[in-house]
Amino acid sequence: MKTSPVKIHSRVAIEKCYLARSFFARFMGLMGRKSLPANEAILFPACNSIHTLFMRFPIDVVSLDAKGKVVKVREAMGPWRVTFPSRAVKHTLELRAFQSRKLGIHVGAVLEFSGGWI
Repeated sequence: MKTSPVKIHSRVAIEKCYLARSFFARFMGLMGRKSLPANEAILFPACNSIHTLFMRFPIDVVSLDAKGKVVKVREAMGPWRVTFPSRAVKHTLELRAFQSRKLGIHVGAVLEFSGGWI
């Protein structure tokens, strides 16, 4: 999977963000992993709803609009949960539980993805 850093306020917040663009990458997501390092995340472009079925650990779910603006942050979403679709949400970012707070990712913040991912 292709990776790139994610910036907030022009500083690197997440060193390695995976782009889940293929069917298999989107299907698997973080399933099967035992954890997610603090400096990693996974971006699901054109995705306004996710699930944590078959996952082993909680994650932060960051919902983004078409330009990378944070619309919603759900901290420590546990396994076997679902987010419901929203018209405002165009992309979804998953990262380690409580990492969004540590990185200053909040509603209204704009995330920058290298390489024009969004």
